[in-house]
Amino acid sequence: MLGSYIAIFSLLSQVTPSEAFHIGAVSPTTHLYNNYKATSPAHRSGLSRKNGCPSYSSLPCSREGVFNTQGKAVKSHCLSQLVERGVISQATDLQKLDEFLCSSEALNMRAKGQIPAVYYGIDLTNNFIHEGTLLQLLVLRRFLAHKFNVVIILGGGTTTVGDPSFRSRRSKASITSYDEGSNEKSVILDQECWFPNHSEENELAILNIVAKVLTKPIELDGGNKLVPSLSFASKLDKEDIDKITSNSFNVVVVNNRDLYDTVKLSEYLGTVANNTSVGRMLSRDSLKSRMSCKDGDDKKLQVNMSLAELMYMSLQAMDFVHVAAKYNAVIQLGGSDQMGNIVSGVDLSRSLGDAGKTLFGITTPLLQTPSGEKISKSVGESLIKITTETRALPFWSHFRSVDDAVVGDYLRWLTSVPLSSIQETLSKHVNEGKVLLADELTTTVFGKEYTDAIHKYWLSSDSTTMTMPAGKCSPHDYDSFVKFTECAPSITLRREQLNDGIEFGDMLDQLRTPQMVSGFFHSNRRAIREGSCRINGSLVTSVNHKITPEDFIHITSEDERSLYYVTLSFGKRQIYFVKLEET
Repeated sequence: MLGSYIAIFSLLSQVTPSEAFHIGAVSPTTHLYNNYKATSPAHRSGLSRKNGCPSYSSLPCSREGVFNTQGKAVKSHCLSQLVERGVISQATDLQKLDEFLCSSEALNMRAKGQIPAVYYGIDLTNNFIHEGTLLQLLVLRRFLAHKFNVVIILGGGTTTVGDPSFRSRRSKASITSYDEGSNEKSVILDQECWFPNHSEENELAILNIVAKVLTKPIELDGGNKLVPSLSFASKLDKEDIDKITSNSFNVVVVNNRDLYDTVKLSEYLGTVANNTSVGRMLSRDSLKSRMSCKDGDDKKLQVNMSLAELMYMSLQAMDFVHVAAKYNAVIQLGGSDQMGNIVSGVDLSRSLGDAGKTLFGITTPLLQTPSGEKISKSVGESLIKITTETRALPFWSHFRSVDDAVVGDYLRWLTSVPLSSIQETLSKHVNEGKVLLADELTTTVFGKEYTDAIHKYWLSSDSTTMTMPAGKCSPHDYDSFVKFTECAPSITLRREQLNDGIEFGDMLDQLRTPQMVSGFFHSNRRAIREGSCRINGSLVTSVNHKITPEDFIHITSEDERSLYYVTLSFGKRQIYFVKLEET
């Protein structure tokens, strides 16, 4: 199947820029769509031929013209909110997208049981997401609130190829993907070969994060709340799909590896490859940086790019056309570095004529570090790794500590706080804006009860001495403190595990992974010796100090519930809990 052929292409095929530019009638200096001309209806249908060759239609692509959304007025309620807040930086055709969302055609589609959906793809290179992906998921929640459906594609197939967009070398993901996979019979080589695959562990982790964010209750107009329904494409039959496309508030998860394993190479060649212009692909800025690099003298050098990487754009285009046909996902969302891939899907659908749908693409601004570098999985200090294990307090603290320069943008892009309230808050002090940002995001991702607990215990106390006194307390106070212990990283131990005591250094190692910050390795044991760590607020400088059952604070509620706990603090900004398992 197609997935197997991609793996073989990745192993056997290499293409250089000089060779590639002879494939399509485009010079190496051609810019993205700068030779765009109006096309006839026949041309747009993908049926026009000139001199015996197929014609390819495309969207005009002046980044400062058609794609840019800045200062442009729209009528759609959903779109106007996104544009006003700067959440959408580019759109393939903003006017037509606005017309689509506002027109009677869109309303008729809903009436006929064709709910529009928005599609977003996530690669499986890691078991976490970062701020950039979180932004996309929060934008998808906005569409869900406006009665759209959402389709998430997990890149089980494309991750092993690696997106070459705006890269100077082959992606690390496509190289390390060969660590995962299986031996299968190669039809081409007539022998057993190793076929790379994505990490199932990463897939499960990303899936859980997506479910956590997208299936949180959404507040609708009028104050009512609704929980979106999540489904797996692999488990849906035609009746299920018809039901989903006829109703709003659905999230469908697709693994494109499943698609590639069922699409025959002949179908890919006839439907996708035959309707894709290689010349147009090679003219895109997103691929140019991958096909050349600069040496020490600032001279451009041509570099090899595998055929598998070159195919990536067509694979993502196929994904878009597929989910549009099956789930009515006619809008693709991505970061602004994904516009080239998105347009490929729009182009492919147009080239398919009546078999394709009118598709749209929108992109969000790229979140950047203070130095102007794109926040990605290769960035360290400015990146929060959001996993299924991420607790509310580290999450809250990260956004409370963002750079002053990005607070306004983050509030506009990542939250639903009214713009007037954002301006009013920032006019008081930027730190108030940071607290507002952290509060809003923590409430959205974890729940308001976690935000309230952080305010009650973290903001109102000295974190180095923060404990709740032993003894009885009201059920309300007990519940709020237990909730706070769930906000921070913690472990639960059995009493017998503490009979001989556990050394402070060993306990901290179980709770906190040592980190590399600004080039320095922050060892837990070193921090203890230097006087940066405390147990229940008391300074301890011996890594061999043993924590025993006598160190645990015991609180009980008036309704007879109880909790035994120890607090461990690392510096002034990190707190951890050790709890005793209830018997």
